[in-house]
Order: sequence, then structure tokens, then C-alpha cells
Amino acid sequence: MAFVSKTEGKRGSALKVRFSLDGRHRVISLGRRYTIHQARELAAFVQEIANCIETDSPPPKRLAAWLENITPDLRRRLERADLLTPDDRRAETITLEMLYRRWDEYPNDWKDSTRQNHETTQKRVYDFFRPDDLVAGITAERALAFRKFLLAKGKAPATVSGHVKNLRQLWNFAVREGVAAENPWNEVPRDSQRNPMRNFYVTPEMYRALLDACPGQEWRTLIALCRIGGLRCDSETSRVRWCDVNWEKKTLLVHSPKTERYGKQIRTIPLFPELERELTASWQQAEEGEEYVLPRLRTRGNLRIQFTRIIFYAGLCPWERAFNNLRASRATELQQQFPIHVVSAWLGHTPEVEESHYLMVRAEDYRRGAQQPMPSPSLEEPNPQSSPEKGRKKRRRKPQTTKI
Repeated sequence: MAFVSKTEGKRGSALKVRFSLDGRHRVISLGRRYTIHQARELAAFVQEIANCIETDSPPPKRLAAWLENITPDLRRRLERADLLTPDDRRAETITLEMLYRRWDEYPNDWKDSTRQNHETTQKRVYDFFRPDDLVAGITAERALAFRKFLLAKGKAPATVSGHVKNLRQLWNFAVREGVAAENPWNEVPRDSQRNPMRNFYVTPEMYRALLDACPGQEWRTLIALCRIGGLRCDSETSRVRWCDVNWEKKTLLVHSPKTERYGKQIRTIPLFPELERELTASWQQAEEGEEYVLPRLRTRGNLRIQFTRIIFYAGLCPWERAFNNLRASRATELQQQFPIHVVSAWLGHTPEVEESHYLMVRAEDYRRGAQQPMPSPSLEEPNPQSSPEKGRKKRRRKPQTTKI
């Protein structure tokens, strides 16, 4: 008789369906996605399937209709428990377009930027593969050819690695759904996603030139939030409200949707003097009852275009990763003054991410290195206790004995 059991673990309780088949005890793990009522209903169907296998009889109409409508994940669990035979013909009819459509319908907690990133990967995939290509026909050889195709088109190795990472996630989903036997993208090498050639240090002089070229105070505040506060644009800058500014304690509460999945929805940063100056000017110009610090810029679609114009008006050459390099420049400065764990807490990333993606070597670091003299040798007398000759202990000679 099939029954439901509950086990307690570190992440909470999990349900399991236990039954016997061919004299052996079997278990189907359901995790935390099923309620106790759904688990008991499933246990009843499991018992019916086991009875049909043991009696070698066809399934009743009610059971057959239920098997036609189960999810691929549940079908895979039943196949692992030897209740169903694997249906390999499903992978022979699933095309690349069908796989992407099924993945879009699957519930997830993606942010808008993550979804756009996967859509960009899909466009690059359709530049090489056809939408009607079968998923089972995409082998490791074709996956390697796709990587070479992107590199030949001039894509940076870090960009290609990002596309390969997204395709690995897609094929892992296909394996879970039972439409792919293995993941061919695991055989594709991934280069580092770090690209130091795109780093650009925005000096304090450049920052002041950008402020002078801004068309209004709201743009000055946005640039100060990124360059002085180290906020992400626009996922964090668009969520800054006046109630988040603590003028007395000189702190600013930052809401971070990018790190909320890791339990870091908010963080607190100091109200740096340069940032406080621009926020004070914006507060004086804010309309009564205004909730957000950037009421107009937070609803604009593409801030990069206008920011590129501001860079031109400031007499500077545009750099890659326009807003991200503002944040990276601030991380580099703060690292010279505060411990790395403090800077990581203020900017909302781990020390490993900061070292690999944010910290840069500035021109003034080279100047300081060129002016740093070599330390002179110490002229003090050596410590006699630490001298290897005088500090060496004499061995005691054992008394010699002669045999008589």
C-alpha cells in the first residue's frame, strides 16, 4: 500500500511517497512543491500503477487519462521509480523554437535585465541554428561550432562565455523536462567573463566635468548616486526615495533587487559629502509630496543615450560600460581607504566579485610606485641572541666509556 511520509531537513519538511513493487521498497521524493493533499492523491495513483504492473493488466481509463496530463517532471520521477518506461520519442519531436516557448512559460523569478540577457542569447542562437532544428540534433560538435561562429563574428570571449552559460541553463531545463538526454553545452569551454579592456577609471576631475555638463539637477544627482554612492543604474537608482535618506545619521538606504534572491534586499551606505551636496540640492527643488529622488529619470527607458551626450558635452570620450565604470571607480577609491569587507557591504557585492570585476589600477598608482623609494637596510647591530653562531647551543658530549 502506497503512503505519504514527511521528513524534516535543514531547508524544511519534504514529502515522499513510499510503495512496494516486485517485493522491493521504492521511494518517490516530492520535495516541498506538493501539498499533503496532492501527495496523498499521487500515492493513490502510484498504487494503481504498481497493481497494473504486478498483474500485467492495462491501466484503467481514469489512470490513463491522468498519465496523459502529468508534468514532465513528475513523469521523470515515475520513470526513475520503474513505474513508467522512458519515452525517448518525445525528444525527436521537440524543436528549438518549442523548447524556448516552453522555457518562457515556465515560472521563474527572473529580473528584467536577466530576461533581456536570455533574449539576446536567443537571437544569437537563431543566427546559427534554425528555429525548427530538433533539440536532439544539437550535439557537442555543433555547440563548439556555434562558439567558433560567435568568435569569428568579433564577439568578445567574455560575451561568448555569457551566451554559453545561458545555453547551459536552457539545456539543463531540457534535461529536466525529459526532452534532451544530455547537455551538449557542458563540453563547450567557457572563457573568463571578466574583460579588463572595458575597465575605465573616471577620475574626480572627470566627475566634476560631468556635473557641469548635466542639463539639470536630477542628472547631477543620478551621476552622484553612481559615482559617489556606488549604486547600480538603474535597478537601484530608480528605487531611491526621500524616506530612505537619513539626514541626521548621514546614511542612505539602498534597495537592491539584484541581490534580494540572496537575502540582501537592502543595504545602508554613508551619505558621502559629495553625495549629500547633490541630494540637498535636489531636495530643495523637489515638489511637495514627491516620493522618489529621481521622479522623471526613473521612468525613462534608455539613460545611456543621454549620458553619452553628457560625456561629449563634458569634453570627454565615451567609455564602455558607461554607468558600471562609475560604480567601479568608486569601489577602487574606497578600497584605498577602507577594508574590503566594509567596501563590499557598502556596494552590495562579495569581496571576490569586487576583486575580479571592479578594482582597477589607476594612473596615480603608477606615479606613486615610481616615487616610492626602496627601503634602506637597517644599520642596527644584530641581536646576539638571534645570531646563528652565538645563539647555537653546544652539544653535551656523552661520557666515553671503555670496555675493560
